[in-house]
Amino acid sequence: MTLLFKVDTDRGLAWKNLFERHASDIDVRFWPDVGAPHAVRYLATWQPPPNVP
Repeated sequence: MTLLFKVDTDRGLAWKNLFERHASDIDVRFWPDVGAPHAVRYLATWQPPPNVP
């Protein structure tokens, strides 16, 4: 399972550290490094990028 963040770097790294400690089975990525789109199950963002299905 993959969580994709579209946030500023500092906020994203803080969240990534929390996930590494408490939910290490979740792959955390940062926009625009989506990787395989079919693997992304969740998107965390304040302002969604255009054209996100």
